[in-house]
Amino acid sequence: MANITTVQTIVALQATATPAGAVTQLSKAGREGNFIWKSGNFTTQAASDPLMGIYVPSTVTAITSGCWVREWDGITGRPEWFGAIADSSAGTVPADNYAAIQACIALCPITQLGLASYYVNDTVWVNKDYRTLQGTLFGIEGTLPQGTPLIQTNNTKDVVRVGGTSTSDRRRIVRVKDICARWATDPVAPASGTDTDRLACPKAFHFMHCLVFQAYCCVAVDALIGHAFFDNINSQTVQPGCTRTRSLGAHDFMIGMWPYGTAAETGFAGANASLYIRDANVTMTFDGQTVLDKATGLYATKDFADLYVDGFETSQVNFGIRLDGAGWTYAGGHGDVHLRRLVFDQCKGNGIEIHNTNSYAKIHIDQFYIQIVSTGDKSNNGIQFLGGSGFATVANGQIVGGSGNQSIGIWLQNYPTVNVTDSVIIEAIGYPVNALNTNGLRISPLIGDGVNNSGGTRPAVSLTGVVESHVDPTIYGQSSSWARGIALEGSANARVTIDPTRVNAGGISSGRKLMVNGLQITSPGYYKSNGTSGAASDNGVSVVGFPG
Repeated sequence: MANITTVQTIVALQATATPAGAVTQLSKAGREGNFIWKSGNFTTQAASDPLMGIYVPSTVTAITSGCWVREWDGITGRPEWFGAIADSSAGTVPADNYAAIQACIALCPITQLGLASYYVNDTVWVNKDYRTLQGTLFGIEGTLPQGTPLIQTNNTKDVVRVGGTSTSDRRRIVRVKDICARWATDPVAPASGTDTDRLACPKAFHFMHCLVFQAYCCVAVDALIGHAFFDNINSQTVQPGCTRTRSLGAHDFMIGMWPYGTAAETGFAGANASLYIRDANVTMTFDGQTVLDKATGLYATKDFADLYVDGFETSQVNFGIRLDGAGWTYAGGHGDVHLRRLVFDQCKGNGIEIHNTNSYAKIHIDQFYIQIVSTGDKSNNGIQFLGGSGFATVANGQIVGGSGNQSIGIWLQNYPTVNVTDSVIIEAIGYPVNALNTNGLRISPLIGDGVNNSGGTRPAVSLTGVVESHVDPTIYGQSSSWARGIALEGSANARVTIDPTRVNAGGISSGRKLMVNGLQITSPGYYKSNGTSGAASDNGVSVVGFPG
């Protein structure tokens, strides 16, 4: 075996003699390692490595004749090899590790960050195929996994970007893992609250133009936008997190996850073609619900087809999930949307809000828990469907309030064909179900009120302008919890079938299980929309079961 020479600097390594097969050990902290002299023309390799992390040209022998080459496995590299200085927060200006990290990404399939903080003054961009940027998981940030901190010193820049440059330049199979992204000084919110201006804000993680990305345990701290997604194919983020510990000043807002864009921009049904968000967590550890504008766990806009949310939890965040299809460009842009295993604690807005979808929308909401903290009469909703069309199902979930709650459990307005199944529980909510100017509904939830929020002054289910629908809820409560069990108001209700059999008369004032325009219905049959007795040809209300 050749003798090993030890040197302390890159300069000394370059000046070392270069006999065939020579091995020199570089002892400089961070850059340490064995370098082997290899014969051949290394002009191209040296040009690709100007920071000399792997290829170190000799000052003794021409690069066309040989090069010092780091001994490594050819898979996992470290930014320190290229000059990164971790934990460099001492002094007025931290050491900038941007160039070193980018150099490592360029040359190494896996870039491994250590158990330390890395300061950068530009966006770390995973912009090559088959690359992994990997941190080290070592603790907890609030209730979220704490990976290697990447700290952006330029508060106008994203912290991490993953993907290519355009829809014709997508990166293939790129990964990011165990990274905690934050800024050294707070990012500044735009003066305007429009989506356009907000999307221009710096983001902790920005995934765009990817043919398969995979992200694991990536956490954003004190971000305006935690994770943004555009033009990604068959991609997933697992255990992503976003936590806010304080207000960031004027015009502050927070969106934990934001899939955005249009089908016209990407050529897919949605702006992201099969995006999976699994076991996400968005939290606020201060009372920001009255300070931030519509703080939201997940906000999907325009064409959001092929969206799969499987496990999503928020705590003290105003809105759990908002889907807003305004600006859609493709008829199928709201199809194949699945929201399941959701936990939204202490919402002061709407747990789930769905707006402006088109007639081809297909949305499933399944296995959820929504806790609404009421701030005023009808001020927020467990689930809100407002101004749209398509098909939606709501199943296997709970919407709960508490003593004094004056919220709406499920609010359906100008939004047809929604099926609320009998596996949905609405408990201790002031207004359990309200429907206005809609059609094609199936409303069958289990409604309870153990704390008598209604005070006997309002119905458990209120329908106005409802057409071609079936209503058969289960309603129980304390004595006289509700003024009416099911109430149909106005002259526009038509072809509505009501089965009040499962409305418990003991919880309804004077046993008024079913009221149509103020008239109590006690027998099965056909009724006109004004509540008087009628026939099937009247296209009014059909009462089945046991209303009395």
